Amino acid sequence: MKDTRIQVVPVSGVKITEQVDELVIKKDALWFWNRPLWRDYEIARNPTLVDHSWGVTVDGRVVAAQLLTYHPELNLFGLGDLPAPAPLLLHEALVDHPDERFAMDVVLPIMCEVLESVVSHADSRVGFRIMPIHPHFVPDDMLKGMWCNPPMYSALVLDNGWQEDSIRTRIIDLSIPLTRLWADVRKSYRHIIRDSAITVTEERHDHTRELCQDLHHRASGRVTRPSDSWVCQDSFVLADHASWFVAREGESVLGFAYVLRWKDYAYYASAASLAPNVSHPIQWAIIKRLKELGVKYYEMGHQGGSVTEKESNIEFFRRGFGGEDFLQPIHSCQARAVERVVH
Repeated sequence: MKDTRIQVVPVSGVKITEQVDELVIKKDALWFWNRPLWRDYEIARNPTLVDHSWGVTVDGRVVAAQLLTYHPELNLFGLGDLPAPAPLLLHEALVDHPDERFAMDVVLPIMCEVLESVVSHADSRVGFRIMPIHPHFVPDDMLKGMWCNPPMYSALVLDNGWQEDSIRTRIIDLSIPLTRLWADVRKSYRHIIRDSAITVTEERHDHTRELCQDLHHRASGRVTRPSDSWVCQDSFVLADHASWFVAREGESVLGFAYVLRWKDYAYYASAASLAPNVSHPIQWAIIKRLKELGVKYYEMGHQGGSVTEKESNIEFFRRGFGGEDFLQPIHSCQARAVERVVH
């Protein structure tokens, strides 16, 4: 790298992490997955992940970033077992180089070179999964120049090239009247909600995280993930980027749901219950609360990818609250590690 003003740095430490996060926050078309704190959550959820996130700086300021981890058990690059967000080119931070050509001609080749170097250190063939955009962010003018599509990572040594692994995700438009939202709920679910004695409250007390963690443990019959991941989730709540919704019948806590909130959008991230028909009033309470908060879209999650009966039941439940399925673009490839000849 001839220009000493340009540096490749790990996305770690307070200064670089805060710079990346600040720039993501400014971009209307970017979402929670692009934030370093989501990478930190994935690592807390699975401590075996190896962090390979990096950024490019010009005069100490971040101009591009790639959040990426390696999953040694799956031999997979992504964010845990999820697709990684596409590399992010943050043009307004390009000191003395405000034009797009600098990003394309200088910064992007550097990003490709670093990615090739990362993959070349893998033991053998590895998988790589990347998510170019979120389905909400459709305006081309908002996306122009900010995202790098997977084929542009041409510096990789690819065996089979990129293939599409896109999935569909269920999204509810909360801008319509509440009466229409209620009418869109599956008829049998409306009966369950109307007849339910369960009360649902949005909570952020000191003990809420421990309460939900214990309930999840009891519902699943095992410890599903490290406590540090629950602490990360609670930090999102304290920063007002997420909510715990807790369901009770009398004094008994019967279930909860955890919802991420980011700008105009919300995402149904996790839940657990100890009795039948608890999740239905929880979801209706979430929809009403998100509408009160001015959230425009509520993403319920994936559709059409189930391989087990449990996953099919979950998809069926998600469809019961209305909304539409949107394509979530995902690309993947198999890359062979570059053989280095030692002289």
